[in-house]
Amino acid sequence: MKKALKGAQINCTDIGCYALGVQSPLKIGDLLICMGASVGAACGMSKVQERPVVAIVGDSTFFHASIPGLINAVYNNHRIVLIVLDNYATAMTGFQPHPGTGFTGVIRLIVNKPELARKALEVFPESIMQVVVVPITAQVSVSKIANLLGSKKVNIDYAYTSAIPINGNLALILRVNDVERTEKILKENSIEVLTQKDFE
Repeated sequence: MKKALKGAQINCTDIGCYALGVQSPLKIGDLLICMGASVGAACGMSKVQERPVVAIVGDSTFFHASIPGLINAVYNNHRIVLIVLDNYATAMTGFQPHPGTGFTGVIRLIVNKPELARKALEVFPESIMQVVVVPITAQVSVSKIANLLGSKKVNIDYAYTSAIPINGNLALILRVNDVERTEKILKENSIEVLTQKDFE
């Protein structure tokens, strides 16, 4: 974007993980007010100066709060560029679905009998996903796990903790791009990976 506009643009960012782009090395973001403000702010900016104005918004925020601003931009013929960064989920707060995902709701369950669960949910095959479950201890923190997997180029799609302790510890549930490789990396670094037996 900087190359295309030669860095002359004003970037109106919005609330979301991409808003972290205001920091180095990207440094994209001149204005950040609140959720849904990027498009409206860009419209206002386009009326008072000649520089290109870009509104940057994520897919979830677009559906949640940016459509009215876009309607206003079209109706009033505002000269802006709108960039929607699509994570295919509400990435900042836990990968909840939104109207662009095709899902209407998500309930995440860790079950002790995965084969029975898989059979019960076979009419919804897209709802079944394999995860990695790791106990969090004083020696094995969330940051330690994230740093280790990051250094090994493992992509963490999302992570969350169990609501109750499992075998005395809260557990970190990870959805990753390669479950078998992730489990191998963790075990090679003496990090316990919970199995089906731990949930029985």
